[in-house]
Amino acid sequence: MKTDGGRQAFVNNIATASAMYGRDGIDIDWEDPSQPGDRSNYVDQDDPVNFLEFLKLLRANLPPTARISAAVQATPFADANGHPMDDVREFANVLDWLLIMNYDTWGGEF
Repeated sequence: MKTDGGRQAFVNNIATASAMYGRDGIDIDWEDPSQPGDRSNYVDQDDPVNFLEFLKLLRANLPPTARISAAVQATPFADANGHPMDDVREFANVLDWLLIMNYDTWGGEF
């Protein structure tokens, strides 16, 4: 989701599959933008911005009745430095609800 073209292709695939199979929404589970998680994950400081741009594009391309949820940590989305964001209103504008993952709240090891 790093490029406009990549985001658009992913959104197009989601929208096509959603329509084809009569789905009423999608749950996005990206663990976790701007934080390493598993040692093999690639982290980019632009992950939070790219994630938000993806969600905005997804919202614009799904039917108005479609629901978008996200699996998230117990803390707010991380900023470019991996710290909890102070303001997540833009995410609230495109997400219908959040599913809080708390299985590794205390620093689980992989």
